[in-house]
Amino acid sequence: MRTIATVALIIIGSRLAYALEPMPDYLMSEISGRDGITMSLSGQNQISASQLDFRFDGSGAPILVDSLGIQTLNIGARSNGGNYEITTTLDAFTHNIAGGDASACGPTDCKSALALHTYWNSPLRVSGTPTVRNLEIDSEGAIVAVNSGGGLGNFALDTVGEFYMQAGEGLFDSGHYSKFRLNLGKSYNNTEAATLFYHLGGDGTLALDDLALKLNIDAGGLGIDSDGLMLKGSRADFNLTYNVLYDGTGGNFSIDASDDKSILYYGWNGGLLNPELHLMPGGLLDATDSYTKGLSFSLTTDFESDFAWDAGEAAGTKTYLAFSNWNSITGTDRHFSVPYLALDAVAQGGYVAPLCWGANAASASASGACSGNSVLGAERYSTQSIGFAPTSSAMAIAIRDTSLSAYSSRVDFYDDGAAIANENWALIYTFGDVDGNILLYPVQAGVLLADIAFTVQSFDDDTPANRWANGTHFMIGDTGDGDNGDGTNSGEGMAIGLVGSDLLFGAEKLSVAMRPEGLLLQSNNVRFGLRGLFGGGSIPSMDDLQAMFLMDMNLESDDFRFRLEPSPNSETFLGFSGYLSLTNLPSSSSLSTAISDNSVNDDGSYISLSEPSYNKLDVDIRFASISGDIEIYDGRVNLEPNSGKPTLALSSKLRVGNQVAGAGLSDDELIIQRVEFGGNSLGSIVIPGANIAASLTLKQQQ
Repeated sequence: MRTIATVALIIIGSRLAYALEPMPDYLMSEISGRDGITMSLSGQNQISASQLDFRFDGSGAPILVDSLGIQTLNIGARSNGGNYEITTTLDAFTHNIAGGDASACGPTDCKSALALHTYWNSPLRVSGTPTVRNLEIDSEGAIVAVNSGGGLGNFALDTVGEFYMQAGEGLFDSGHYSKFRLNLGKSYNNTEAATLFYHLGGDGTLALDDLALKLNIDAGGLGIDSDGLMLKGSRADFNLTYNVLYDGTGGNFSIDASDDKSILYYGWNGGLLNPELHLMPGGLLDATDSYTKGLSFSLTTDFESDFAWDAGEAAGTKTYLAFSNWNSITGTDRHFSVPYLALDAVAQGGYVAPLCWGANAASASASGACSGNSVLGAERYSTQSIGFAPTSSAMAIAIRDTSLSAYSSRVDFYDDGAAIANENWALIYTFGDVDGNILLYPVQAGVLLADIAFTVQSFDDDTPANRWANGTHFMIGDTGDGDNGDGTNSGEGMAIGLVGSDLLFGAEKLSVAMRPEGLLLQSNNVRFGLRGLFGGGSIPSMDDLQAMFLMDMNLESDDFRFRLEPSPNSETFLGFSGYLSLTNLPSSSSLSTAISDNSVNDDGSYISLSEPSYNKLDVDIRFASISGDIEIYDGRVNLEPNSGKPTLALSSKLRVGNQVAGAGLSDDELIIQRVEFGGNSLGSIVIPGANIAASLTLKQQQ
């Protein structure tokens, strides 16, 4: 490690020249300040570390360890040759727990407090290369050899900011008039925007520009309990907003967003009620149900009515939607809960517990089998373990039992920084149980590879009330009945969509590449599944559900491509394109329906519509064994102010079968091999080729 910096330790309130003798009165007037310690780290040259490693599990002789780290870590001024200064103060003071001036409080209300504050007013640049490696070390911990692994891309963060923590009974006491602040970018000084750059070594650079992060807790803070390090409070002001920009003009790492093209604006902001975050030892669960030596996190919180999810356009006048006024579908569960999120490093052949699709179990057993059968008609809804074994050193992220049990009941339309309209509309996307595995492999030739598996399921119960209270739902609704007339909404109204749904997405060796045209995702082994009951009723209770039909869809592809495209300089829309070669994945694929734990027909890619009853799933119209190629191009998501009557337009064009024209794409005709009703064959359907234009526009009623 090499450090070139200036370090100053200043104890204000004393002068060394007069430490042992009285100070004359005429010099006393020159002394000002407060008690405490101030440390300043400043300089022109960067603070550098060639490699920073976090080592996890170690075993064998020689000792082998898996590690996550940062290579070529640099901290310095944003501008070349500029000065940086990082200031830290440590102070003890008197705090009035009743509020008001501390100098006027009595002995009951006056309490001692300790505060730590680190801040930097001029933009810093922090840059480096995240790494995952399998190391051979000696008994002293020195690296003997790097067996495998590498970098996961390059990053650079430019920001001003601060970190502040205060506590009354020890610095890590979150229960006695403690406080916590973390602010980056404009959340700190309202003028200096932060920017995060990411580059894979290919043709493009992705940037999160105008990045602002705020997490402020006035009644709570950092603490330590039996689980680990915790951060909690009665309320938190939270903000994480940014513009997603893209530069596809060259292969160099472009740490300059001034000429980047926009993709979208995104973020969350508002109040969190009783948030509690834990950082705990222990990573993945191994084959013996014991934790490895990684890190894990947990989070629970409720959303205050002003908490909003923002999404829209980053360019032009920055038109966006803000979804707020959150209401629980149960009235009792926390709005958002993440009991377990693990971060670890795994070597080739390491164990990552698979997911269980179909029985609502968090993970498959050590043997790879799911525990239990689905109660929702086992003849159709079979159980299956979904997972991947790492093929080389990889960063592993695992999530289990995550739930979102609240929905937004109001949407505001913003343009040019001002709200131009609002509607009592509900956007419902609740999650009963989210489980997932992500394996990230080192970048090769400008391409990041990932194995991804996610299940978002409803609790395994065929009782409509339980499927609603503990389920995954995708609906839209009208909450005009819940308008309180003061900008808040109780969430009462009507909604329609998929109730008690289950969602599956799996992709093996999904490549992520930055191309001149945009961000490209591609895989030769992909599966997408969605099933649920289509119906509607009153919210938030859904105690009068009117069921229409059950939908079950499974799509398998041996060539999947999706590209997120920045809009041209004169436009503001979000662009996208894609390609899907539908097939029946072979049984050798870890995503194939042919390897279900229960014996069912392997229908490959199929779509099924049946009676709205889980014991009548075999009475369905089914389009099964679908194969062929579909190309999506000129896709657009466009949000327009439209003179105070905003519109959201989604459009795309499709080429099917022999009309597919993209370079390097197959153009096989679309075939539905089996059309069935109640298990009886109705024949087949062949579509040699087709050109389709589709659009959907959502707008306010006049």
